[in-house]
Amino acid sequence: MSEIEQDYSNLARAAFLLQSDQPKNPVDTIYIHGLSRGMVFSTDPSLFGIAAEYLRAGKANYISFNGSDGEGMPPQDQPGAAWPGKDFYIDNLNSRGIGKERRFPTGPGLHTRDEADKFISLAKEMEWRSAGILSVGYHSIRSMSCMVAAMETQNYFLSAHFIVPPTTDAWSPMLGSQGVEETYTFREIAEKEIPSILRYWQRGGANPPDSWRAGYAVPPAYLFHYMQHRDEIVAQQTFPLLSPLETPTQT
Repeated sequence: MSEIEQDYSNLARAAFLLQSDQPKNPVDTIYIHGLSRGMVFSTDPSLFGIAAEYLRAGKANYISFNGSDGEGMPPQDQPGAAWPGKDFYIDNLNSRGIGKERRFPTGPGLHTRDEADKFISLAKEMEWRSAGILSVGYHSIRSMSCMVAAMETQNYFLSAHFIVPPTTDAWSPMLGSQGVEETYTFREIAEKEIPSILRYWQRGGANPPDSWRAGYAVPPAYLFHYMQHRDEIVAQQTFPLLSPLETPTQT
């Protein structure tokens, strides 16, 4: 199999696995990534509605989210430039009856891996052991690859599952990654998301674990290893379940 065939095989595997990865048991927190207004409301229910329903149904105790004011990477490094910011999230959660005692913003995150680092830091502080990661569905691979890297970097492992919204309007207008341009899901997947995932995987896999500790994502073999052995990894607080550190075998 050529390198490009392997890349797209891994993309397909990860997408198929993560689209049905929702947590089976109640979780300590739902984490919502920092997203543009159009992204949040491109799903039905909206991401706020999904998170609020988890709390109402007793399937989660808290909602956590990116605590920045909407700053992103330069040149989108001003408040509100990359996404509306934490106050937009607070207002929308408050309107759905989610009070301050159940809302926990993280430290400011400027990009996906930075968000993951800030979330895992908060989870460690709060001693959370489980989480539902909530975003638009096509973010699942990049999000979870970064979450696993952040856990390993901070040596704190929790049972994280990705929640894919039940319905997404793939042609609903929205601002894309970092709030740079108006786009829509169907276009964003091919033009932005797939190249971004492959770039994160390539850089994170260059020299594991140092390469992902430098701010990238775990490559696919390690993502699949985490998903397959999640309960054992959390129980042992060890990743990967190999000694010495070696690339997990994909079978």
